[in-house]
Amino acid sequence: MDLHVFMPRCELPKQYNVGPSVMGRRVGWNNRDDFASKGTQDVDYTSKAPIGKIPVENITFPTLSKMPNGEYTCMIHNWSFRGTGGKGKAEIAFNGELYQYVYPKTKNHEWVTIA
Repeated sequence: MDLHVFMPRCELPKQYNVGPSVMGRRVGWNNRDDFASKGTQDVDYTSKAPIGKIPVENITFPTLSKMPNGEYTCMIHNWSFRGTGGKGKAEIAFNGELYQYVYPKTKNHEWVTIA
């Protein structure tokens, strides 16, 4: 499962695209840093997590003033179907609030819009 944040005016991927072949700015596994906004992805889990560990990917934007105005879209991509059944949980922390999302079982290469 891969986490992506698409910035304003970014073309969103088609439902079962194999990868994020999109036009515009985003932060995700193959574009982990956006130098203008300072948005960054900390890690991309590509192998099975150790027993008892939950693989977590984080995308952070440290300063609101550097982020372009507009609508952001947070999506999860089921890049490679694994033992989780393609389901999981996402959290967004913004302005002191925490928002939690549970997304259902997904198919291989399916995109899920979280927020």
